[in-house]
Amino acid sequence: MGPSENSVTPDRTDAWLSACLRRAPGGDWPGPDAEHPDALVARMTYHGITGTLADDPLLMETLPAEIAGRMQSVARGHAFQELAHRRLLTRLAPDFAARGIAPLILKGTALAYSVYDTPVLRPRGDTDMLVAEADFEPARKILEAQGFSLAFEPGGHIVSSQCSYEMRDAHGLYHVIDLHRRTNNHAALAALFTYAELRARAEPLGGLHPGFLRPGHVDAMLFACCHRFMHISKPIMVAGAAHLSENRLIWLLDMVRLAGEFTARDWDRFLRRARDKGLLRICHGSLVAARDWAGLDLPDAVLGALEAAPQDEGPVRFLRAGRGGRLLADLAATPGMGQKIGFLRETAFPPAAYMRAAFGRAGCRETLPRLYLRRAMQGLGALFRKGGTHL
Repeated sequence: MGPSENSVTPDRTDAWLSACLRRAPGGDWPGPDAEHPDALVARMTYHGITGTLADDPLLMETLPAEIAGRMQSVARGHAFQELAHRRLLTRLAPDFAARGIAPLILKGTALAYSVYDTPVLRPRGDTDMLVAEADFEPARKILEAQGFSLAFEPGGHIVSSQCSYEMRDAHGLYHVIDLHRRTNNHAALAALFTYAELRARAEPLGGLHPGFLRPGHVDAMLFACCHRFMHISKPIMVAGAAHLSENRLIWLLDMVRLAGEFTARDWDRFLRRARDKGLLRICHGSLVAARDWAGLDLPDAVLGALEAAPQDEGPVRFLRAGRGGRLLADLAATPGMGQKIGFLRETAFPPAAYMRAAFGRAGCRETLPRLYLRRAMQGLGALFRKGGTHL
């Protein structure tokens, strides 16, 4: 049996990968644990930077042929996946246009086709698509008509604002589209980035298809900072494995790429919007990480403004509040008594399909009461646990 990814010491390996990404001293070979090439390339792939490093001829000349060859193989796989995914997305665009729907493409796919030299350098597991509330159900029907199927039943209409759709194409490649009607499932945070606000400043995603929109670069930077912060205590799945790390290098490289498009006026807009939304402290943590790990050129004036941010901004308080505190805040932010009652009902008793998918055991057909009981027992310990989110 070959070594697992854990054979490479993450801290030491990540520091070496960071140095390679920044072209800093110490980034040249020899790197850590050269005797485990599979594990080393697996760590690159987790960070989403295999293609970026493979695109650096000076680095590739210094690497052993075995490791360079494996990196190039991963990069070719990303290129094939990208070509297939792009074809699928562009096939969807006319259907959305025919219904008068203007989807906003968020995060990785939007950045791949706007700030990266080639989309292949921005690998991702899905495409996030935001539509207006009124367009959510028509958009679901379009995806289903194009052969997508619901990957995971949402936990309720009020507590959940997204659906994941999946498709396996004729080549056996797996595609996921996360369809959103709000940018955050937490009602207390949903107003930070609304569809109407983002669309008012959106630009056509011409590199992909002019029928798709993307957030403006300033909004995209704010969104990237928040996305990194939200994953400090929330694991992500990469290649079927769960990982917990806020400093995933591709997320930080996104910020570097966006900053490369910024003017002094953009930084001013960024600080003003971050201040208005209570995101200065969150942005400080994310941009400093991008500076230290991915080489972001962070202007001194911007850093000074972020360092002066209050420690208790609203979104930070919410994310530190623990599960019980967040539940109460979401309830308070849910409009109308009927919606509040629905929020409590869906929180306590999610739909049956969701319960079976989230809490059922493979090959075991348990009754719903048993699933609800298991969910309640798991939730009791977490309900009053303090949030572990830090800056």
